[in-house]
Amino acid sequence: MDTWLVLEKELDYYGIRLIGNKKCQFCNERGSFSSQGILKTIKEFIKEIKNQKKLLLSLWEDVSQLLQYKTNKSLICDEKMINLFIFSLKDLSKFLICFDLDQSDFNKQINSALNRDINSFSREQILKLPDYKISIDWVHRNIHRLMYICRELKSKDPKIISCFGGIYVFTNSDLIKDENIDIVVIGPVRGSIE
Repeated sequence: MDTWLVLEKELDYYGIRLIGNKKCQFCNERGSFSSQGILKTIKEFIKEIKNQKKLLLSLWEDVSQLLQYKTNKSLICDEKMINLFIFSLKDLSKFLICFDLDQSDFNKQINSALNRDINSFSREQILKLPDYKISIDWVHRNIHRLMYICRELKSKDPKIISCFGGIYVFTNSDLIKDENIDIVVIGPVRGSIE
């Protein structure tokens, strides 16, 4: 199968149509299509990725605050909710390990909560944590979806490159090895996608 055909089908699945050489149409919330350049679309998606990452960090901070030790006022909870709470804690712990966040304060907070007795949690904590877990999963998947779309759009125009630069460019070896970065530059990078 033709590579471009696969690319067009992938993007169409996410509501993006390639038109012309460097333009695309995408479907907005109202169901109508608007056209703009591929580069502008990538920049908008990168901005949205940054916003989603901030949201993800905010959710983790909320979970950390939620799990702070509180006195148990009324534990009257359904057994299913307690099981869901424990499952959510374990799943959040695995999430942190999978994404190399096992040294973070969030991981310490989750592990501390896993080692506590269920009776030390309030009803509010037990009821709210599964919602946070679902939100964290959704935001994380949304970030990866946006990154995937950016990669697909970028593959449409090989002239589009991603640069990573700055004074301390070599202090973070993970960013240097990132598959989304084409060029690493010491010093400022002007005129590129941030």
